[in-house]
Amino acid sequence: MQTAPVESEGSRSTNRESSSLKRSTVGALLVVLLSSLPTSAQLQPEPGDITLSPDPRGRVGAMDVQPLVPFELYVVATDPPGGISNFEVAIEGLSSVPDLFVLENELVTAGLDVAAGDFDYVVPLYECAAGSFVRLIRLTLLAAQQLPADSRLCLGGPTLSSFDGSPGYYDCTGAPRPFGLTDGGLDPDGCLILDPTVGCDPQTFYGMPERLAQPGDTVRIPLTSDVVPQPGGPQCTPPSVFGVEGVLRFDPSILSFDDVTIGGAAPDWPVSFDERAPGEIEIVAGATETTDLFGASSLPDLGGDALLQLAFEVLAPGTADMVLEMRECRVTAGDPGPCSLSATRIVRGAVTQDPVRNDRASFGSLKARFGQ
Repeated sequence: MQTAPVESEGSRSTNRESSSLKRSTVGALLVVLLSSLPTSAQLQPEPGDITLSPDPRGRVGAMDVQPLVPFELYVVATDPPGGISNFEVAIEGLSSVPDLFVLENELVTAGLDVAAGDFDYVVPLYECAAGSFVRLIRLTLLAAQQLPADSRLCLGGPTLSSFDGSPGYYDCTGAPRPFGLTDGGLDPDGCLILDPTVGCDPQTFYGMPERLAQPGDTVRIPLTSDVVPQPGGPQCTPPSVFGVEGVLRFDPSILSFDDVTIGGAAPDWPVSFDERAPGEIEIVAGATETTDLFGASSLPDLGGDALLQLAFEVLAPGTADMVLEMRECRVTAGDPGPCSLSATRIVRGAVTQDPVRNDRASFGSLKARFGQ
């Protein structure tokens, strides 16, 4: 893998492209992107965020790709607190988008990539990198033909990660810090959308409410689902969801997992779970086939009702946070399948000790927060 010196805002790279035509073409492309993309594709990275973008400042989250015309993408860290001495990140999806080829893969900040995977990066830098926009990686890509609409390239953690599978970095004092993933609006955070279909793909929002309980209680936590259309733009048939899978993590000293069942308004999907470790449950729910003509097996808009019901026994007092890392199994209209997995969604919930059961007078405002 090639390396290049650190680029910070306002500095010159010693690896400038020799072709002025290429520079002007890329500049014109970025002007068009920034002026014409939907609002959800114009990103506002926060300090400590990392972004995959055609914009060297990380401000663009979607782009149209012209076949047989090379284009560049950057992995950009926005104003990283403490600077960066070592970073860990992966670019996911490059091998799964058909007819998309990587022509160049290089480090912009000078360092040595010691990761094993082609698009895994574990990079100690030769010098500390800091600035408003720290460009870490540059890719040059080429689409051999028109890409599938809404193709996604996403940032994640490398296979061998010091940050529990998430992207992160060590600052200039050697302290570990997680990267944030730039909020993509209605798109998954940390993802770049290639050939986006504006206004077509509604976003399904998932949630898990917080619940109050006491030791000895059995508490049910719903995984809710609500479809929110993307406003404006042309209407078209979005991908159908025929299943979900995920890993649920919680504190096993406070909660014991009992069971998972399908929600009353959800499709009659088979559901299974496997306890991989204490406090770590793998859950799979989905249709047995994806060819139902009328979509009876696909997930309808539940309007905030439960897709799944998660049952726990409360073992001890305290607060048990829970995190579900889940993906949808999607089929695009007109495609006979099989379904393809979406980017990972993070859903958070909690069970908190009920201070005094049914005591509305003393704890009414607290109980109101939990809807109990």
